[in-house]
Amino acid sequence: MCKIVLFVEGQAEQIFVREMLLRCFAYDADLLNICCLQLNAERFQSAEYDYGNEDATNYFLIINAGNDNKVLSVILRRYAGFIAQGYQAVIGLRDMYSRIYRELSPSVVDAKVNQEIITTVYKQLEEAGMSRAKVCFAIMEVETWMLALIDKWSGTITEADIKKYFNPNGSLEDIYHPTEIVKAITSTSGITYDKHSSQVNSIMANIGWEDYLMLYNSNRCPSFNTFVDSLAILR
Repeated sequence: MCKIVLFVEGQAEQIFVREMLLRCFAYDADLLNICCLQLNAERFQSAEYDYGNEDATNYFLIINAGNDNKVLSVILRRYAGFIAQGYQAVIGLRDMYSRIYRELSPSVVDAKVNQEIITTVYKQLEEAGMSRAKVCFAIMEVETWMLALIDKWSGTITEADIKKYFNPNGSLEDIYHPTEIVKAITSTSGITYDKHSSQVNSIMANIGWEDYLMLYNSNRCPSFNTFVDSLAILR
């Protein structure tokens, strides 16, 4: 059995990963077992929702760490325990956009700042000897990846509505705060997007595995490709 634990920064990331894996393995409970947890005061609590059989070929434990800064710190504290339990990899997923990022670059995406943050994280993992750990960054947020797939979930929102806020053919990873774009676009349909589980579930329900593959093959969001590669689900 392949066992991977993922620490994600929040609910939106947890749902995105869960739904992508379900589509990847075509809801085959013999191939996929997912367990979703939330870290609360250093204790793991059940989160929505688990899927699959205990004897499935692939097991993914997806843990909501609670915020972006906790992803790395939790990995540093708990890595050894998960490796001892037979996990082949410990992977983190967090947004590049954060309080620290706003301090370093207040209004624009800066590739130099991106690389500095990534280098700092990997230096800590290397110094800790965590060869099977990796932290992936959604640049600038997981909502970037949602925007790349907007034609699958936008419903009655027109292309003209979309182009008011961003060029769907442009570089999506140059959008500084993608969540604000998702909010603005969904508001045209009377929806207030604030990362609630029902809203994220509604968006993700419209996206099929072929859509994720199309995004991967287009290389429009290199950070998405890096994350998918870390899971080795395309091998």
